[in-house]
Amino acid sequence: MIFKKTNEKLFFKSQKANDDRLGVLSKSVDFENLPRSKNAFVIAGYPDDEGIQNNGGRLGAKLAPPKIRDFFYKMTPAPKAKNFEIFDIGDLDPSALSLAERHQKAIEVATHAYKNELRWIGLGGGHDYGYPDVAAFIKTCSERPLIINFDAHLDVRATDKGINSGTPFYRILEEFSDIDLVQIGIQSQCNSLEHLKYSKDHKVEILNYDELRLSGEDLSRFCLKKLSHLVTKPRKCFLSIDIDSFSSAYAPGCSQSFATGFEPNEFFKFVSILNHKHDIRGIGIYECSPPLDWDDHTSKLAALIMHKFIFGI
Repeated sequence: MIFKKTNEKLFFKSQKANDDRLGVLSKSVDFENLPRSKNAFVIAGYPDDEGIQNNGGRLGAKLAPPKIRDFFYKMTPAPKAKNFEIFDIGDLDPSALSLAERHQKAIEVATHAYKNELRWIGLGGGHDYGYPDVAAFIKTCSERPLIINFDAHLDVRATDKGINSGTPFYRILEEFSDIDLVQIGIQSQCNSLEHLKYSKDHKVEILNYDELRLSGEDLSRFCLKKLSHLVTKPRKCFLSIDIDSFSSAYAPGCSQSFATGFEPNEFFKFVSILNHKHDIRGIGIYECSPPLDWDDHTSKLAALIMHKFIFGI
C-alpha cells in the first residue's frame, strides 16, 4: 500500500460522557474505498521532507502529519456542526518511490477524492506537495480554478536542478495556463527579482506583505479590495498554506520563519470570508516542522486551520 494507515492511537477518545471528539467522529479508510459524498473531507499525510532537503532547508517536516493529527483529533466539533464526515486515508509512504513518483501517486489519489466530490486536506511535509494537491484540483475543476497560496515565498524555482520545496508553483504554471493563481503574504527578503519577474510574466497576482503592512488595513479588507476582480463571483478554489506565512511568534516550527507574517486571527477572518463566498474544494498545509517548534505552537495552529476549514468558522 502506498498510503499507510494512520496510527489508531491518534484517534482520541474522551473518557467523559457526552464529550465526542473528532477522533471518534472520523474514520480511517483505504483511499480505494472512499465514498461519494458532498459533505465529507479527506485527510492525507505527506511525512516527507526530501523536497526541503533538496532546497537546502532545515528538516523536520516529515514528522508533522501525526503531530498535527494528535491535536486535531482531540478537538471537538463546532457547536452547530451537522452532516459532516471526515475520512483519514493515512500517510504516503516516502520509502516506496522516488519523490517525483510520490507526487504522481498523490495526484492520482487526490484526483480520485475530488471526482467523488470530496474535499481534500493535504498535510505536509514540504511545500513541494503543493504541486500534486493543486494539480489534482485543477485537473478535476470544471471551471477556471482559483488557487490562493499563503506564503512568504513565491516558490517558482525552476526544476533544472530537480524537484524541491521551492518548485511547486513553477511546475503548476508551466503545466497549466487557464488558472488564476494568487500569492498572498510574499515577503521582499525571501524572493529574487528573477522569481518576481517570472510570476508577473505568468499573470500571478502578488499581494506583498510589506504593502499590506503599510496600507494600515487588516488582511481581509486589503485582500478583498485588491482581489475584487477574482473573488467577487463564487467559484471553486484551493488554499495552499505554507506555515512560514505566519509570524514566528505564532509559527516558529518551520523550515524558515521570520518575525514578520500573518497573525492567526486575521488569517482566520479572511479564510472564513472565503469559505462563505466560494466553494473551497481543498487545502494544503505545508512546512510545519515539530522538531523546530516551541510548545507545539505551529502544529496546534495547523490543526486549527483544519478545524476552521471543516466547520467554516
